[in-house]
Amino acid sequence: MTYKSCVKENLLDREKRKDFCKIQRTCRDLDMRNDVMKPINNLYWPPIFLDKSDQELTKLEEMLAAELVVDPDRLDSSELQNYIEQIWQYLKEKYFYCYWCGCFYTDYEDFVSNCPGPLKHDHDCE
Repeated sequence: MTYKSCVKENLLDREKRKDFCKIQRTCRDLDMRNDVMKPINNLYWPPIFLDKSDQELTKLEEMLAAELVVDPDRLDSSELQNYIEQIWQYLKEKYFYCYWCGCFYTDYEDFVSNCPGPLKHDHDCE
């Protein structure tokens, strides 16, 4: 791998980590605006917003709960992409919202007719 390609790969990886954190925040914000106070999946919200009110967890329960929280720095690029796509799909199905378009659609048909696709590069201007 050349130096240039290594730098490019690192930049793309860093961008994907930022995208993951941003789409988690978007999901949390939309859920909370719609009175969803707990994510249906822990990876859908940033870790700092997950319920930590259970002070009586045993050490084993704490360790198991910690494994359910997704740390983007520990994920490889393909895992990050998979999680981003899962959250994107959730936003599509629940709110008719495309994170990459940055807009809401009136219904499913409107969504599939007007959104170019589930990936960031589907939305790149040519």
